[in-house]
Amino acid sequence: MDTPISSLDAPYYAPYPGNWKKTMAVIFAGQAFSLLSSSAAGFAVIWYLTSTTGSATVLSLATIAAILPQGLISPYAGTVVDRYNRKTIMIAADITIAASAGIIAMLFMVLDDVPLAAVFILLVIRSVATAFQQPAFQAATPHIVPQDQLVRIGSIQMALASFANIGGPALGIFIYEMFGMQFALFSDVIGAACAISALLVVFIPNVHGVSAERMGTLHEMKEGWQELRRHRGIFALTMAITLGTLFYFPVAALNPLMTTQHFGGGGFEASLIEGLWGVGMLIGSIVLGIWGGGKRLSLLICGSMLVIGIACFAAGLLPSGGFVWFVVLNVVMALVTPFFGGPYTALLQMTVEPAKLGRVISLSMFFMIIASPIGLLIAGPISDRIGVPIWYAICGGLLGLVAVGAYLFPSVRKLESGVTRSGEEEIG
Repeated sequence: MDTPISSLDAPYYAPYPGNWKKTMAVIFAGQAFSLLSSSAAGFAVIWYLTSTTGSATVLSLATIAAILPQGLISPYAGTVVDRYNRKTIMIAADITIAASAGIIAMLFMVLDDVPLAAVFILLVIRSVATAFQQPAFQAATPHIVPQDQLVRIGSIQMALASFANIGGPALGIFIYEMFGMQFALFSDVIGAACAISALLVVFIPNVHGVSAERMGTLHEMKEGWQELRRHRGIFALTMAITLGTLFYFPVAALNPLMTTQHFGGGGFEASLIEGLWGVGMLIGSIVLGIWGGGKRLSLLICGSMLVIGIACFAAGLLPSGGFVWFVVLNVVMALVTPFFGGPYTALLQMTVEPAKLGRVISLSMFFMIIASPIGLLIAGPISDRIGVPIWYAICGGLLGLVAVGAYLFPSVRKLESGVTRSGEEEIG
């Protein structure tokens, strides 16, 4: 059994003695198969719903089922991550995903017409399991990886996700068309089994602290909120990225409409934008992994948000014949997107108290996931009224202001001077 490490004995995130590169290589090898198979199965589900229902409402509900449960349950999931063995939580989450996919796959084998409710239940279960798996992995990473390598490790994870997003849809369509929906879902079972096998053969320190005293879920949630508030720079960045998500997520969702309505493009042009997004994020993640992000992470985060805001603002001003420039600006946005996600997670991992890291990560996920549908609800009616290009420009301008405003906070700039937990002041 793993020996628990008290947060009081680990004021800094020192990795356990051993070959951490080998450990992360094994974990990432399992994740590579899992992410690719999950992307393939997820897109196969979307394609199945598209081809069998042809309903935009069904697709919208499927998107909500795949995203919203993760956001809603994240605050509770954070308490579980901080309370129990994080390696066990990751394995349990993968087993849950594999079991649910396997059960629905068997339904496709024995039934001619699988109820839509079963597919939605699968999406909800996957979303809930992800709410536990992601913060557990991110909270465990600082106890394996040296602090100066956290940005690189985060960039590798984003690169794997980008690769899966590029290859997964094509693989999912191929399996679905050639062998049927059940085999697309069974591929997810195989991917989860690879991730579980990798986790079983590596050692991950079991870190917990005051949460092990079982003070009650609501109290532990409150502790996570207080820990986030205590770190003024981290709190300001979290709120800035949440606002950025509110403006940025709807713009990405409106790309197909911008392509077809404003530039007069078709399916090829729309798919070109989506494909280049995946390629751009993959290249950006690789560059960040090689570079490491440097020491001024808060400047990197705010600077990348500013670049995205400027590019989005410029895209909204393009004439109807400027599709080529629209492609270029989208590539720019995709390239710099990893430069705020990876460094932000690394700052959390380097700054937050070990026993409370799972709750803080889950809270940040909650804010950003909830901001996404809210942004869509705002963007839809307004863009229908004033036009998608104008909404692009407005969102780009607001995102740029958020980025500049965040960096004006002294506590955000202070993050670059190496301030750690003990050097932060509590807000309020």
